[in-house]
Amino acid sequence: MADCGFAHLQALPADARPVSTWENRDAACLDVAHGLMRIVARMVADGVAPRAGGDDRGSDRASAQTESRSSADMGSGVTTNAAISRDEELYLLSEAYFNALTSHYLPYLRVMQGELTYNQALDLTIAQLGGEHDFQRLEMLVQLYFPALTEALECVFVARDRANAILSAHKAKYKQGDPDGYEYVRPLQKALTALVGTCKEFKRQAISVIASR
Repeated sequence: MADCGFAHLQALPADARPVSTWENRDAACLDVAHGLMRIVARMVADGVAPRAGGDDRGSDRASAQTESRSSADMGSGVTTNAAISRDEELYLLSEAYFNALTSHYLPYLRVMQGELTYNQALDLTIAQLGGEHDFQRLEMLVQLYFPALTEALECVFVARDRANAILSAHKAKYKQGDPDGYEYVRPLQKALTALVGTCKEFKRQAISVIASR
């Protein structure tokens, strides 16, 4: 593989581990999605649009439209309005995602304490979310327009992954027929405290960045 022409490309998921070897395949697929979003975001930021069949006309039209919009924005104030819109979207998306994220684990704490079954916790989680929050859109906004917040968002993801690892360990034990999850309660509580802290820090930094624009 090292001699192949594509050997220099970054393999997904992380560390080129096959999805089939991951204990949590949902996490593996999520890692792949994150990787692809980062690539697309970089392409958009660099002005490189994907082309179908080698046809440059779509890219040329997009470039022309972008240049036209940029010229019009200079005299119309649209740029300022667009920036305000992005500021609002960043705040609303992060608020929705962080609220959904931190509340996601609460039913599973009750499973660990023997108050709920996993199926009951899953039903509660679905009812609470009421749909999928667009965290990928949030990540793309940060990468394209708020790069100063990249590290803060990564801290949120790291804290989330730690909580997910504890949840996965308990789920594996639960599936083996051992519902006793008390040993996981304290670690998950600590992980959630850290997760809430990273979410608050991201919002603090986001407000500071928006206020300084």
